[in-house]
Amino acid sequence: MSKSSIRETKEELYHLLELKQERQNKCPIANVIPHEGQQKIIDTIDHNSIVLALCGNRFGKTFILTCEVIAAMLGYRPWQVPDFQLDCINGQWDFPDRVNIDPKYWVYRKDGLPLKNPCNLIFVTGLSIMKGVGSIFQPKWRELWPKEVAFKAYSGSAGTWIKLIYKGSTLSVAADTQDASTFEGSAFSRCFIDEPIRKQIFTPIRRGLIDEGGSVLWTATPIGADGRTAWMAADLILNEKRTDIVIINGSGKDNAHINQTALQEFLDDPSLSEDEKAARESGKLGTLAKRIVSTFDQATAVIPATDIPPNIPRILIVDPHHSKPCHCIWAALMSDEHWVIYREYPNEDHNKQRIPNTGTKDLAGMIKAAEGKENVVYRICDPSFGRQHGRVLGQRYKSFQEEMAEYDLIFDARVDNNLERGIAELRDAFRFSKTINRPKIQILNTCKNVIQSLGLWAYETGPTGALKPSENFKDFVDCTRYLCTYKPCADAGTESGYSSYLIDGEEED
Repeated sequence: MSKSSIRETKEELYHLLELKQERQNKCPIANVIPHEGQQKIIDTIDHNSIVLALCGNRFGKTFILTCEVIAAMLGYRPWQVPDFQLDCINGQWDFPDRVNIDPKYWVYRKDGLPLKNPCNLIFVTGLSIMKGVGSIFQPKWRELWPKEVAFKAYSGSAGTWIKLIYKGSTLSVAADTQDASTFEGSAFSRCFIDEPIRKQIFTPIRRGLIDEGGSVLWTATPIGADGRTAWMAADLILNEKRTDIVIINGSGKDNAHINQTALQEFLDDPSLSEDEKAARESGKLGTLAKRIVSTFDQATAVIPATDIPPNIPRILIVDPHHSKPCHCIWAALMSDEHWVIYREYPNEDHNKQRIPNTGTKDLAGMIKAAEGKENVVYRICDPSFGRQHGRVLGQRYKSFQEEMAEYDLIFDARVDNNLERGIAELRDAFRFSKTINRPKIQILNTCKNVIQSLGLWAYETGPTGALKPSENFKDFVDCTRYLCTYKPCADAGTESGYSSYLIDGEEED
């Protein structure tokens, strides 16, 4: 071959490479190469009612979800079409219409019919609209959608709804934080969900899929133990009666496009409990769906019994009752960021606890005997029961606070009693800190009821079908919750050094 022929061949090759690069730049969605786990999701969605892709971190679940959103809007998957190219008409770039694409690359309904085109779609993030859409979905959309192809975008009131419109296909973008009633009354061809959402949101969306035989593609990493993950587990993931659901687990280790060494270093972090590690590694649910204090890990939170120096300030928390024993815990305030629960009452097994036959005087005597000369600078109690005045035949009885004050035990009931805020504080308090090599709260191993309660307190289904925190094992957890929301100072003096959430006379939530 002559030198001129070789040069011409090279020039032709360079030209083809330039065309390929131009094609890649103009239509990124056409150049997607799904890894095996992502391809399994793609192969499943057209044939099933609900596909739950429970995947670990860095699997690329939101990326492939966004690819499927774009495919549904177009009616076909561009990355599957050989030598796919955008049309250029009068200098305007655009996707080819579905009728010009081989039907084997179209998007289909579970009944075998082609997905309606144009169609009405919905995407819901389980995060806030700012994070779930602004920081996650929107950047991936921009990464995949050709810059030269125009579409319309509209934002709803206060940024609650975003609508993306292309050739009549409409994508409604929403967040779980919106009012559930705003999801009622619409019909959709397909629903896309990223991360766990409330049942009150999912139900109207699912109803809106009935008319068009629409399906759901739901990607999530099932971490956390809030109501969103809990109802998903109870109603969808662990419900053996559901035959309309396909569950796909995936791992970031399936994704060859990420740094596997860095991923493994993250997963080896000792601050991750075994449950959280399983979820972040492969999307396995573990017990995170039902446990409420999901960050509580005995390996880091429970420490051997030890003597606490007498000068360390301490706090007593009491959850009083009439029909069962008053529950008490004592914590040593080692610093403002390190509290150690060192004593509990009652200390007999949960199953053996009975209705008390002792009164306030006996409780006060037990408290004083247990504390001895300890430096107890705070005493707090349940804000509802502590202030409550009983009435019998019109006669007003003293509150728990007033009765204990008669024995020189002064209790502060000005504690934040909001359950959701308290649960959030509990989770933060037991989250392992790699910097200080421990969580904020630790518990002596002699406090077996506290340890058991924190590990077993879970969500349960109420009479209406909604999930709610169980009353089982809740008493010692409540005491620990009040400790977290009260935020006592370790350097407080002995005289009313209280860190009060509420001012005098103000009622709690």
